[in-house]
Amino acid sequence: MQLLAAALAGPAAGRGAAVRRLSCKAEEIHTTLRKHLAKEEEQLFPLLLAHFSAAEQAELVAQFLCCIPLAAVQPVLAWLQPAVPVAEQEALLAQARARPPPLSLFLGLI
Repeated sequence: MQLLAAALAGPAAGRGAAVRRLSCKAEEIHTTLRKHLAKEEEQLFPLLLAHFSAAEQAELVAQFLCCIPLAAVQPVLAWLQPAVPVAEQEALLAQARARPPPLSLFLGLI
């Protein structure tokens, strides 16, 4: 936030350098996050598949989606959809239709 404040508050001549520093920090955060997520997927995803049934996985997905602010659910799903094979999307929808999440999950949305 300090870099952003400096970029906005500084003289026009120095804004270019401040914006470049801000851009470099954003890229650094992006790279760190991508590495972290790749490591999680490599190490934790196989454990998830080995130790949770499809129904339990669907329940975890439902719990996750219910934790996201309602206005952000559609963009999150649109972002995730291309990464999920069609067969898995259909299986997830079938699980969701067969067993809707408990009402208590939706209380967090209120």
